[in-house]
Amino acid sequence: MRIETKNERENPFLKRKEIDLIIYHEGAPTPSKAALEEEISKKFNAEKERIEIKKIMSVRGESKSVARVFIHEQPIREKEQKESQEKEASKEGETAGKEAEKKN
Repeated sequence: MRIETKNERENPFLKRKEIDLIIYHEGAPTPSKAALEEEISKKFNAEKERIEIKKIMSVRGESKSVARVFIHEQPIREKEQKESQEKEASKEGETAGKEAEKKN
């Protein structure tokens, strides 16, 4: 499997690198997300916990695929946990505000 970078851009707002790849896999099926994650980790020197593979699509009639990949600045699971905690905190604040309005 050979990987070629088609487009790469930095997204400072979402704190991630967004990469479009072309994957050449002569004589083999479309690579799995796990196999692709391993190759991306080596090529871009990134930890697997920071890699998010959005899609892998095969090109019809050719032994190549295109993929969209995000490499985050921090591990994805930590980021998801922070976001869920923030959501819970905002819901609790809204609930308390509604209960106070009902009492008045």
